[in-house]
Amino acid sequence: MKYNITFLFLFLLGWAKVYSQTTCASATYVPKPSQDCKGAIALCQLSTTYPTGSICGPGAIPGEISTGSCLSSNERNTTWYVFKVSQSGKLKFKIKPLDVTATSNGDTDYDWAVFKLPAGQQNTASICAQIKNNLSWQFSCNYSSQDGETGMYETSTTQQVDVQGAGGSRFNRTKTVNVGEYYVLAVDNFTGGTELANLMGYTITFADPSDPLHADAADIVPGEDTISISAITQTPTCVNNSVVFSFDSPVRCDSVKASKFEIKGANPPYTILSVTPFSAADCSDDGQSQTYKLTFTPAFVDSTYQLFIRKTIKDICENNVRLDSLPFTIKPFLGTTVYLSGDSAVCPNTVVTLRADTTLSGTYTYIWKKDDVVIPGATTSSYSFIPTSTTYSQYKVIASLLGGCKDSSSVPVRLADLPLLTMPANDTVCYGGKNVKKLLEPVITATPGETLKYKWTSRNNRTKTLSTAPTFEASLDTTDIYTLTITNSRDCQVKASTTIFVGDSIAPKFTVDTLYGAAPLTVHYTNTSEGQRVKYSWNFGDPTTPPTEFTITKDSVHIYSTPSLADTTYYFTTLSVMDTTTAIAKKLSLNGCVKTYTQVIKVVPFIIPNIITPNGDYKNDGFRFSGWSTELTLKVYNRWGNLVYESSSYRNDWDASQLPQGTYFYYLEDKQLNRTAKGWVDVLKN
Repeated sequence: MKYNITFLFLFLLGWAKVYSQTTCASATYVPKPSQDCKGAIALCQLSTTYPTGSICGPGAIPGEISTGSCLSSNERNTTWYVFKVSQSGKLKFKIKPLDVTATSNGDTDYDWAVFKLPAGQQNTASICAQIKNNLSWQFSCNYSSQDGETGMYETSTTQQVDVQGAGGSRFNRTKTVNVGEYYVLAVDNFTGGTELANLMGYTITFADPSDPLHADAADIVPGEDTISISAITQTPTCVNNSVVFSFDSPVRCDSVKASKFEIKGANPPYTILSVTPFSAADCSDDGQSQTYKLTFTPAFVDSTYQLFIRKTIKDICENNVRLDSLPFTIKPFLGTTVYLSGDSAVCPNTVVTLRADTTLSGTYTYIWKKDDVVIPGATTSSYSFIPTSTTYSQYKVIASLLGGCKDSSSVPVRLADLPLLTMPANDTVCYGGKNVKKLLEPVITATPGETLKYKWTSRNNRTKTLSTAPTFEASLDTTDIYTLTITNSRDCQVKASTTIFVGDSIAPKFTVDTLYGAAPLTVHYTNTSEGQRVKYSWNFGDPTTPPTEFTITKDSVHIYSTPSLADTTYYFTTLSVMDTTTAIAKKLSLNGCVKTYTQVIKVVPFIIPNIITPNGDYKNDGFRFSGWSTELTLKVYNRWGNLVYESSSYRNDWDASQLPQGTYFYYLEDKQLNRTAKGWVDVLKN
């Protein structure tokens, strides 16, 4: 029952007018399309009169309005309208029943609700079905029980509300609407009779914004030629000869024909075979569609095209579509994509495999290019290579389908940026040991902020990580090769090595068969040095003989031929022992590690005295001479030839103390030096 408090009071007194919904009893009644939202009548003029006639019930789709709406009885005898705002402003309209006169409000009660559709959406079946579940779409609603005019209009009795129930006034306040927005208006005749009765019609009138009294009013009348083709939503391929395009608002399906379109581009002429609604259901609702599908022949090739409208197309309000055109470029027909597993910046010595995938089945041929230069022999769907440059190169595949269709795709690939690593130069340590240390400090240049990992290893410790720091202090007990491996955030590695040569242990030494004697003095040297992989050089300290070259010959012999005159001559004989391991390390440009051993050889004057004075003054007291070895034999004879002294190991100790003064004769033999001498010596005792 629909009444306000006053009516309820009068009803209790027996005066009230009670409205009840009649039933559409005739089985022959067929609901009109406009009784459902999707078949809404387009409002194209400021004033529209809906004639009297048989309108009964909610239409073919009952319950389209939310039970939370002010039309609490939902739909009784409802007609739907749709309009688009062509000029922003206040929405002002009146619904005037045809039985309203200057002196009477008539006897008809019309209720209504305006719903704002989502942006860019029209009254399609899917959108209309959502109204009942989206009460927020209700823009304004009036369910007043009063007969007569109603709507959104500012009068002296208008309540400044958007929703009014049975006890409310007939007019709601006006509200701002914006150009391009779509609204649907549901008008319900609460006082309708049976479907056979002639119901009273009404006029819907919108305020005219050209009237100075309504300069702030919105306009719902579209201007002429305001519709245009707006978008190509699906471009053709070489195996799909169709274009899907849209107008910026719906147009009549019966007005869209193939003869009204033209396509220009490469490989003309093109014959347009058909233009049909993209969704057939759109045209079954209200005879309009916004999106259409155009088919043509022959197939397109890669190029840019233009779609022209050559003849008049109208919408339901008889507005013309602007004779315009829209360019489009066909999109890749094969859907070719080059796949690269991983990053496009790869580590050194990484094999990169590119794979061309296509979305269409068929027999293909392939051409691969690097920086637009054809790669010889690369004619399959995949291509493998090892990048060599840190500069990006574009690798492109051109896939061709039998029949002439082509497509291409490319991907950039390069070597990843790696840290620059410079190790210390190779070095030589002559005498190492576990306590001998050397700090290895490589030079590392990397991208600022890049995370790096370090690993030190050596030839002698292949499976052991010596350090994870950028530097490493090595113990130099033996020759070794030290390697630093750096890993960056991409897991790329760079490594470098340095060799520290540590010399072998050597101990030079030699012995001689004699340490002194008179020139010419022959000395035999016996080398007793310790050490492996060594060479020897002899320096006899003799100005007449230069040092020998380093050879593997151990022993040596030298003759000191320069006689010593008044004083003893000292010769410093040096044996140099060189570690050949370190010599190789220095590539023989310098000597390797060398140790030396020295002994002194004395060359004394060859003197035999010819007078001795054994008187105890320690001057010429004995028969002493120099320049001989210790293996001497001495024989002394008197003037008569008698042997007066003999010694087989003479040590300069004969002084003739037991013999008389006189002249004596001697014979001297040096077995070591293989020398002999004879002569006379005077013995003076006075």
